[in-house]
Amino acid sequence: MRHWLLWFPAGFLLLLSLMLAQARQQPATSRWLVFISSRDGGLDLYRMNSDGSDVRKLTQTRAYYYDPSWSPDGQWIVYTAETAHSADIYLMRADGSKSRPIANSPNDDTNPRWSPDGQWIAFNSGFDIYMVRRDGSDLQQLTDSPGQFDIEPMWSPDGKWLYFFSGKGLRIVSNLYRIEIATRQTEQVTSGVNRLIPVLWARDGSYMLIVKGDIDSTLHRMRPDGTDDEMLIQRLVQQMAWCPDEDCVLLIINRLPYKLTIGGGRPEPIDDPRLIAYLRGIPGPDDSRVAFAQETDDNRADVFVYHSDSVHNLSNHPANDYNPQWMPIHDLKWHPLWHLSGAAIALIAKRGLRIMI
Repeated sequence: MRHWLLWFPAGFLLLLSLMLAQARQQPATSRWLVFISSRDGGLDLYRMNSDGSDVRKLTQTRAYYYDPSWSPDGQWIVYTAETAHSADIYLMRADGSKSRPIANSPNDDTNPRWSPDGQWIAFNSGFDIYMVRRDGSDLQQLTDSPGQFDIEPMWSPDGKWLYFFSGKGLRIVSNLYRIEIATRQTEQVTSGVNRLIPVLWARDGSYMLIVKGDIDSTLHRMRPDGTDDEMLIQRLVQQMAWCPDEDCVLLIINRLPYKLTIGGGRPEPIDDPRLIAYLRGIPGPDDSRVAFAQETDDNRADVFVYHSDSVHNLSNHPANDYNPQWMPIHDLKWHPLWHLSGAAIALIAKRGLRIMI
């Protein structure tokens, strides 16, 4: 009996190591997609597996729910809940449990955006920018510009800056500003930006792509502070996204798909279904799947995914389904639960050996 107790902690530790090794050998895939659907009459948030199975409704009370966003660790979903009285920011677990408001001022609270480290959520309250910790504490107002509309916060990849659009009224063409989180210093980055086309950041954060203007639009590359502003093309750009390896940018120009090499050149028409999927939607964290919403032949929207060289209808429901968002991938070897488990097992093993000796 004593020998069995002596070897049990070591055996359990070995089993845990084998489980971790096997998990690391599996291909990294995102388990879930959250999306918006009108299938229950309003706008609700749903979750499904990456193959379209096991569809579950996450929101239960009567409201309009939209703008969902996963926390970087994939444990929480932040979203906007709008009733007849106001719009508020809520947080819930990935399974829809523990839903609670984290911003519910008398103004409309909208556009929640996670900081890269997952500790803060920036959002609009009325026409100013705020941020709050993920538990709803430490609410901070970042802008206070009477007569200006400060909207649509965007974090820099390193989390040190918060970018936003500012202008007089909700115009398509606005000015781009940024706030340094550590000092609260605010500065204008550039002007004349089309805020309907999302800013594209290089993965290393060294530069960004923006579209200026509306009808006579131009595509620009510049540093995060607005310097080294380089106009790449002058075309009617209506949409843009990165190519899979970021060596080119994908564009919708006059309603047709193109790609543009970042190093220079002219836009080239494309018919590659994978690139068109990247342009339409959101790549999964492992880049093997691209999810997007698309109108069907019977004038409704479904969630589709491009995978294994073909397009699959994931939701396929008579209602409208749109705005799919991938759950982030986790690397088990860095997960704090495994570290705590390992430490606990090591402590048990050490105490067990002392007892046996």
